[in-house]
Amino acid sequence: MICAALLIAAPLSASAPQAVPADGRTTAPVELSGGPELLAGEKPELPDQGSVTCAETAVIPAQGQAARLLAYASAKARQITCTAHRRGDSVSFSVRAEPPGPGLYASLDHQLALSAFRILPDGSAAVPPSLRVAVSAGQLAGGRVVLPGRSPRALAVALIDARGEGAAFLPVPGRTQLHLESKRGATLSVRVAGALFGPVRAADGKATLPVQVPPGVRQGVVRAVDRVGNARELPIDLGTPDLARIAAVLEAMQVTADEELRVAIAVAAADGAPADTAPRAEAKRGTISAPAPKGRGLWVARYRAPSTPGSDTIRVEVPGDAGAGRIELKVDVIPGAPARVSLVPPGPVHAGEELAVRLSVRDSAGNTLTRIPLEAHLAGAPARVSWDGAVAAVLAQAPERSGPAELAVRAPGAAPAAMRIEVLPAEASSAQITADAGEREARVRALVRDRFGNALGASGFSLAARGASVGELAPTAAGHAEATLKADPRSRSADAEITAAGKVLARTTVRFEPPADAWLLFAGASGGAMSNGGALRTARLGVEIGIRRQFGGIEAALLTGADAISFRGDIIGDVAGAAVTVSQHLFALTVPVLARARLPFARRFGIGLELGPLATFAWASAQSQVSGKETQTSLAPGFRARASLDYKLGRSRVLVGAGWGTARLPDSSPLHGEIEGKSVFLGYEAWLLDLGP
Repeated sequence: MICAALLIAAPLSASAPQAVPADGRTTAPVELSGGPELLAGEKPELPDQGSVTCAETAVIPAQGQAARLLAYASAKARQITCTAHRRGDSVSFSVRAEPPGPGLYASLDHQLALSAFRILPDGSAAVPPSLRVAVSAGQLAGGRVVLPGRSPRALAVALIDARGEGAAFLPVPGRTQLHLESKRGATLSVRVAGALFGPVRAADGKATLPVQVPPGVRQGVVRAVDRVGNARELPIDLGTPDLARIAAVLEAMQVTADEELRVAIAVAAADGAPADTAPRAEAKRGTISAPAPKGRGLWVARYRAPSTPGSDTIRVEVPGDAGAGRIELKVDVIPGAPARVSLVPPGPVHAGEELAVRLSVRDSAGNTLTRIPLEAHLAGAPARVSWDGAVAAVLAQAPERSGPAELAVRAPGAAPAAMRIEVLPAEASSAQITADAGEREARVRALVRDRFGNALGASGFSLAARGASVGELAPTAAGHAEATLKADPRSRSADAEITAAGKVLARTTVRFEPPADAWLLFAGASGGAMSNGGALRTARLGVEIGIRRQFGGIEAALLTGADAISFRGDIIGDVAGAAVTVSQHLFALTVPVLARARLPFARRFGIGLELGPLATFAWASAQSQVSGKETQTSLAPGFRARASLDYKLGRSRVLVGAGWGTARLPDSSPLHGEIEGKSVFLGYEAWLLDLGP
């Protein structure tokens, strides 16, 4: 005895739109509410969402969302009667199917009968012109879709005619036998997408139950009620396969080389509704555009055939949806126009000169054609065509502007022929020359133009120099040419000139720095700070003059000059046993004689080391209120060493460095101790005179 009774909380009701478009592509939801409460043993996580059946409309069952109606396409309005079922209760309702707007449609019903029609702007139906149809599975035979096997199918239909594209969709349920096991004598039933199948009695604990499985439904619910009335429900895997859900059709099976075809692509979701995910299309030889949406479930792409005849393959699939499958469309690419034009490349062409380009015209079989009318343009300007037997020539004047120019030739019925002709500048007419001089090298830029203003680059002229050797001319993207001048061993300057056709077009003078073995007289100034490691800390300013020369990779120099320091300070001294404030003052003038060795690096930098003796003239004084003022002048010999880093700027250098030296005042001086010590400095020097050789 079954002890699970139905407890009706509220009548079952169905909420559906009053009207749906009868286009075979648009879905309309049906919401169920009320009805019996959960049955005994029914799991909340596996609820009965109910089912909907309609006489003349496909239904996509509820799976996490409401059931949806998918009306068959129709050019006339009709009333659709439906019934909703849930837990033994049912309710009927009706929906009006309205004809869609103008477009291409197909009616596909439960019996898989397929008929296509086009609705015109006035609302009347007509036979589609040049109709082509493709289905995602099976074959069209006698106005019906014949499917292989009994598996559930999400059927998609793609349509294309001379005016546009269309699609239709139909969820086709599959039929299978479920082999169930339970307690002996139990009553078994199966719920698939809200539809109930059974019950059957498992007399010996086993039973077989035929069911219908809609596409996309992968799980059912088995309900078992034993002989004493205990009920329980368990999920069951229905083993629903993933089958192709893509239909694609070309507007023609043949296409002329390098021309276009439309491709209509219809994609169904796993449950049979129109899919939302866009497909991807690619061609093996030609090119195909990204599919563009044309309403739900329908996309249109444009295929351009390759320029050579033969077969091509178009592949269509859905990214991220491997279950949708992949299809391939074969297309034959046939030759184009029955004639072709062949152009023979001319020799070098210069701006403004007359040119002749030879050509021949052949049919698709390769036969030579003569005396046919031809239309030619060079750089957009009309050109004259002259025939000499089977060979023609295009006669025209080259453009005045250098660069690529297109020659286009058309023959009636033949694919247009085009040739890219590189127009070179004419003879050199004017020039500009500039130079960027370094130490013993200079970078020369030459800009040479013809009479039309075209830049010649690095050809059509020569660059020569007196006092320097000229490297190879190299063209640049800006249109000028560049070359390196290397000064002759004893040269201080060079005269560079550009010549073309025996005529000097431009000249300039380039000045170099003296050669490495030249003696240079230089002078400089420096400023910094020094400390003797004690109380003496003061600024130091100096000037210098010297002579320098390069010996191999080392520069040697001998320099002298003068620098001065000044210091004032107070100390606490002991005078007659008393602490007294003593004021001290020092002014020192130092004359060093230094030898320098400098190692250049990185073209503009150098490291220098200076060593040598020095003589310091010091004027020192000390004064207090007790002893009065004591003054003494002294000469202190000493030694100085400096290291520096310099950066070269033309004839001058900027130096930064540090030094160490020693020079002590005599003990008899009011101030005594070290007056040279450690120092840092910033200097500037420049050579003044080139002494040769």
